[in-house]
Amino acid sequence: MGERGRNQRIDLGLLVMRLGLAVPMLIYAVPKLIAGASAWQRAVRDIPLLGQSGSPEWVGLAVLILVTLAALMLLTGFLFRLATLVLTLFFVVFLIHFMSLGYRTLPIYAASQVGLCLGLMFSGPGRFSIAVKIESK
Repeated sequence: MGERGRNQRIDLGLLVMRLGLAVPMLIYAVPKLIAGASAWQRAVRDIPLLGQSGSPEWVGLAVLILVTLAALMLLTGFLFRLATLVLTLFFVVFLIHFMSLGYRTLPIYAASQVGLCLGLMFSGPGRFSIAVKIESK
């Protein structure tokens, strides 16, 4: 297979990684956004790094909106590197939180998500994204 086939496989791999990261983030955030203020508060109540400043409801709402927007940006490719930066910070907060609680496996999961986000940040969205299709026209 030539260079074109290799590039298509790389772009398909980037698409699968973007979907694998964005879809769970949407499954996490959207139901909480819809549920209202009590769910917004619960989203940050258990994470001391986030729940200490301001009203927990508004902090939770802001975090959930950022995660949702970042996931949508991953799916479309618009502002892709900004989206990966937001999700990297999100997972770093969880990594610190899980480590402070003494968990053994959850920090590994959070660290792997940080690595995935950083890898996507450096590689870009690939050709199979809406933003790249619009830019190429």
